[in-house]
Formats: sequence, C-alpha cells, structure tokens
Amino acid sequence: KVVFLSDSDASIVKGIVAILLRVYSDSTPTEILGLKPTFIDDIDLRQHISMSRSNGLNALLKQVSLYALAFKTKLDMEKR
Repeated sequence: KVVFLSDSDASIVKGIVAILLRVYSDSTPTEILGLKPTFIDDIDLRQHISMSRSNGLNALLKQVSLYALAFKTKLDMEKR
C-alpha cells in the first residue's frame, strides 16, 4: 500500500491535501491508478477555489498518479 504524507502553511491547501490523502492514501498503486478523481466534481471543489488552486490541485493529482505508477513499476520489477 502507498501512504502519502503532506502539509502546507496555507489552510486552504491543507484542506485540499487532506481530501486527497483521505481518498488515495493507504491504497495499492493499482487502486490509485484506477481511481478517477470524480469525487472532486461530486463535491464541486473547483467551484470554490481559485484558478491557481485548481491548477495546484491538478498538479497534486498528477503527482499522486506518478508516485503510484513508479511504485507499481518497482513492485512489478521485483516480482521478476
């Protein structure tokens, strides 16, 4: 399982990160890669944050996927 840890000085970013950690942390790489971030639209998060924060959210989602892909690749290589 992958465990993500993060923090921020800005309260709004801390809240956004907490949501992402709640959804993605303690999941397998395959689960993370298969999980589409529809929950963001379900709670209308983008409607309540600035464009800059929305871009940061996209970057965080991309980074989570990249970490999961790297970890999955490492695990697949170890199985060989």
